[in-house]
Parts: sequence; structure tokens; C-alpha cells
Amino acid sequence: MGRVLVYSTAGNESELIKQKIDNDIEDVTVDVVGNETEMMKFLILNTVNVIVLNFDSLSAKKVQLTRDLRALGNTSALVILSPQMDHPTLKKMEKIYKSVIIQKPVRKNDLLGVIKKYMNEQNVPQRLAERFYTDNPSRIESFGTAAKTNTRMLNVSRTGAYLECNESPKFAVGDLIRLDVELNQLRKTRSVHAKVIWLSPLTSTSGGFGTGVHFIPDNQVYRHMLNMA
Repeated sequence: MGRVLVYSTAGNESELIKQKIDNDIEDVTVDVVGNETEMMKFLILNTVNVIVLNFDSLSAKKVQLTRDLRALGNTSALVILSPQMDHPTLKKMEKIYKSVIIQKPVRKNDLLGVIKKYMNEQNVPQRLAERFYTDNPSRIESFGTAAKTNTRMLNVSRTGAYLECNESPKFAVGDLIRLDVELNQLRKTRSVHAKVIWLSPLTSTSGGFGTGVHFIPDNQVYRHMLNMA
């Protein structure tokens, strides 16, 4: 059984986060604390897999808090929720072992997917580019099998995207893919190349999957194809 600690000074948000985790992740205990002192005391007495830090902004003091946790020997995964995503702060957080920032407003599946990966001891890369939420029909075609999977692109950044599919994916982690995105307002389809970074079931019963992809510039596609051979 795993354990998640939620730290937030906003009590109503803490309970909402706790409820989301309780409802969708099996075999996990979720505890809530409302200040730094409570959090430090709790971590001395308990082993925690994931700490969710719910911030209204990511100030220098908040960044220092994550450093203090590591300096005290805490190795729990850190999931930071914040509306602020400026690049200098992200670069500082990149140096904090096993941490990731999710920009508010937080999509439920995004938060749960990250927590599940940490609970399963999977690597979660830091997000070094601001993400924009969208909801566009899309399709993934794997270079390895030429099979196609219908998906929806739910957020996108300069470096990658998060997509969900309701069917079993016809691609795997590490696959080189072509991603076709329908831009309905422009009545166009945009195609980009990418690499599949991770795959995760949405829930234990839905059969759907979430996936994260990293964009590949056109001039590097051939090199990636050679690496696959």
C-alpha cells in the first residue's frame, strides 16, 4: 500500500485533491496537512511515496522548501501544483531530485497519472515549458507498425503533448510516431513527429490510456529512425 501526503494552506483544495486520489487510485492512503510544521512532523514519523505541494504561487521561499526537504534526507516524490510556470523557476526545480510541476488549473487525469507513475517508481521528466490546455481530435501513427490510434490531445507545450485514447493503443513507449492534430477552427490538420515517452491506464476499468509524447524536429527524424533499427 502506498501513501500520499497533501500539503496546502487552502483546506477546501486539500480535500478536493484527497478525494480525487482516494476515488481513482487503489491501495493508497492520503493524509492532509495545512502548514509546514505539520508536514515536517508528519514526515519524521511516516514514510510517504508522494508529497503533493499545492501552492498559490511558486516563490523563492517555496522553492527553498523543496530544497529543505531534500536536505533533511526526504526522498519522496514531489508533485508541485502552481499557476506560475516561468522558465527560471522551472530551471531551478529541474535540479530538485524526483520533482515535477503541474500548472494550475490541474486536470484530474494529469495529476493522477503523475502520482501513479511515481507510485510505480517510474521516471517523470520535469516540465520545462508552459503547457496549454486544449481538446483536439488527433491520431497517432506508429512508424514501427503503421497502425493508427484515435486520440484526443488535451494539453500541449513547446516540447510535447499529453493525449488520451479510449481504445488499446497501437503504439508503445519509445515508438517514433506521427501525430496528426485536427485544428477545427482553422479547418486544417497539423502533423508533427514525436517519440512516445510514457503510457498509463486512465483507470483500472475504463480500458483507456493516457500518453505523453516529446516532439522531434523534422531534421532529426531520420536519426531517430536509425536508432530504432
